[in-house]
Amino acid sequence: MIFSSIAELRSNPTTPQSNEVCNVLGYWTAGDGGGGEFFWDAGSALNDNNGTVIRPDLPQGNNGVWRRLYETEINVKWFGAKGDASMDASAAFTSALNYLPDGGVLFLDGIFQISNVSVPAIKNVTISGGIVRPGSGTGFTRTGSTLIVNGTTYQGITFECSTTGVVCINENPDFSSSGNLGIHVTGCFFELSNGAVGVSLSGSDFNKITENHFNCESNGVAIRTVSASAFTKTPMESIISKNTFRTGVAFTQVIAADSTSALEGFTFEGNKLFASTFSIAKCNSIKILNNHFVSSNCTIDGIFNSIVQGNYFDRTTAGAILLNVKHVQRNVMNLQIVNNHFNAQGQAGDMVIFSGGNAANQTTCITISGNQYVGGVNNISQKISGIVFNSSLGGITKVYIGAENYFNMYSCIRLDTALDRSVIDNFVARDISWYAENMNATTLGSYSRADFLWKVMKAYLLTPTYISTNVSESVLSQVVSYQQMMRTPVITIQNITSNFPPYFSFSATNLSNGSIVFNLIKNATAPGNGRGDVSADVILDATQYLAPL
Repeated sequence: MIFSSIAELRSNPTTPQSNEVCNVLGYWTAGDGGGGEFFWDAGSALNDNNGTVIRPDLPQGNNGVWRRLYETEINVKWFGAKGDASMDASAAFTSALNYLPDGGVLFLDGIFQISNVSVPAIKNVTISGGIVRPGSGTGFTRTGSTLIVNGTTYQGITFECSTTGVVCINENPDFSSSGNLGIHVTGCFFELSNGAVGVSLSGSDFNKITENHFNCESNGVAIRTVSASAFTKTPMESIISKNTFRTGVAFTQVIAADSTSALEGFTFEGNKLFASTFSIAKCNSIKILNNHFVSSNCTIDGIFNSIVQGNYFDRTTAGAILLNVKHVQRNVMNLQIVNNHFNAQGQAGDMVIFSGGNAANQTTCITISGNQYVGGVNNISQKISGIVFNSSLGGITKVYIGAENYFNMYSCIRLDTALDRSVIDNFVARDISWYAENMNATTLGSYSRADFLWKVMKAYLLTPTYISTNVSESVLSQVVSYQQMMRTPVITIQNITSNFPPYFSFSATNLSNGSIVFNLIKNATAPGNGRGDVSADVILDATQYLAPL
């Protein structure tokens, strides 16, 4: 038997023979891609799903359905979707996905208008090919509570969106028991407008977003913690790699944390960003590796145990910061910035900046090594700096800068003059190479400066006995060693606290490049008695000024 449509198959009044095969030419009309071969299963009581199981309108007894013959992937057109965007295909997508309880491939052939298609709790499903145009709602949404979606893959799809293309939300706070796992978006093209988000994963773990192209005004990828009155779920262990983000500000935030929990275990690797912003906040164990930031920048706010390595940054706009490390949201701790290339292309401004904004937070245990900084011009009227430590820092400790190369710029390493030196501790910079090019008479008066600074935390002197002498003398001395610097440091004393009478004074004197002596001194013109203690911050500043070659 031959039928022109699924509707004609349903309305057929003839009772088929068991295992009889018929041919349907189309779902709505012949040739629309929704047809196929069916066989009559006389003993089946399966429910009609509008695609692979068709129950006749006229009862054939209690049982009996037409079942579609196929071998591998499922075509959404089999469930009534039209591939010309002439109708809302959401119901067809929902029916097709519900038919795949154990996984499989859902094939898209054409252009499909959808809105808020909910992906059920299924395993290893791949949605492949086609063009998807979400209407007033999100394209694909998966919300999990106690159910798990494992291995869902969106492959080779073009999303033309003014709303979010793919959303995954996990509302269960207990990672060990349930959640959304293993979402894979690969080889897709996102054409996004009106602030649309390409992929939004909230509280979803072990995802891969690879080899996609995001052409958008807002977020290409948004990975957030879920935050509500009843639950908080922290995303973990996902990979964003080999994607392209382009046009304007392609996304305001790639990874954004919107709760007090921290993102953990993410890898952002091998991506290309054009005129874009990459922003990441409140996170642990993050790897930012081998990306190409073309006229783009990276902002990190509050990060633990992470690495920025092998990336290329350049800028075409003056004042654009290439890498901004902040401790506004929380501390920055155990961060490595190694083997990156920063190119200002002659545009004035700072390339790498450490800034604060929250005095309660610290930037600590920072290694900056093996990076290359290319300014393009060394001019006092067009200052280009390599690394800058901003005056807003609440505290910066245990910083090592080494084996760095700086080419043709005004300043290699700079500590803002307004930065309180007392918030700095154990700051070491060495093995710095600086190169100036194409110098002329107008720039011979400029200097490139590099700050090398070490703070001795506290000098503390206590007199063991009562002092009663009328002569001017050093009544107590203490020698302290420090790490030798590239030049003899300048000593500054800050925050002196003493319970001695005012005719006692405190001093610090450099004995050599590597040791300093603290002295408690009595003034001979004052009464000769007193006992107490004194403490102070002693700053050793070994700033080195390098004249242009």
